[in-house]
Amino acid sequence: MLSRVVENVYWLARYLERAENTARLISVNANHFLMADLDNPGSLISSLKMARESARTLRDVLPTDAWEVLNQFYLEFSEELPTASSRRARFNFLKRIVLTSETLTGVLDGTMNRNDAYTFAMLGRSLERADMTSRIADVRSAQLLIAPASAPPQLGPFDSIQWMSVLKSLSGYEMYRLSRRTRVSRRDALEFVLRDVQFPRACLYCLLAIEGHLGALPRSAEVQEPVGEACRFLREALLGELDQRGLHELIDRLQLHLNAVHDSIARTYFQAPAGARADGTWVRDTGVPGTLPLFAGGS
Repeated sequence: MLSRVVENVYWLARYLERAENTARLISVNANHFLMADLDNPGSLISSLKMARESARTLRDVLPTDAWEVLNQFYLEFSEELPTASSRRARFNFLKRIVLTSETLTGVLDGTMNRNDAYTFAMLGRSLERADMTSRIADVRSAQLLIAPASAPPQLGPFDSIQWMSVLKSLSGYEMYRLSRRTRVSRRDALEFVLRDVQFPRACLYCLLAIEGHLGALPRSAEVQEPVGEACRFLREALLGELDQRGLHELIDRLQLHLNAVHDSIARTYFQAPAGARADGTWVRDTGVPGTLPLFAGGS
């Protein structure tokens, strides 16, 4: 399979995940810049536009149902955006985006062959999900009142309600309760969304998923290294000792690790090697032309 194909699948999955999680962010921040600004590459309209463009080039790789769902929703989204940005319509509109993204995820999971295209879709989705989960945790926690250790006991329930909203913005509240079976607290909520190994939106879960999917690919050793470093960073973080500034710095460092994972994926699978020829062949060290290595360049 050509590298441009798997790169488009990878970015299709990332843009879909970005759109869904941007909708989650907007639902609590009410930021119009994140909805309709085409000049902002992280806005909903930009993410959906790029996802649709990626899917359009992949018509012979993707299930027809996935293309039809995405194309139809993009057309409806573009038409309804001027009115949906009003406060009254925003909540239901954003909920539709999340549900449509989850529908597309289900279509791809239920109908795609477990081939290289699927593997790269999972890499893109997992990496984007880890990135966006960390951003949501950072942004949402920064909005909360951080009670000092000397705060009176009556503030405890209020603190729990605040962190419940963080979990709910990630659709994780019920799963948190099943996992922790205790009152919601800052420390436990951060532990859950950053390094739980069962919740599929937790950052560590996503990194472990990337690690697993890489096992199906050739030449993955270079990518496994930054993934392992990101996992170690999360496992060793002293979450219970972080104030808000410390949490923000930790999220910044985590995103540098995630960027390193992406850079390694792109360098290994999306760029032609030095010996690649324009006609789709490459030259081995012996000088004998051979078949282009899997995912390495091509057109």
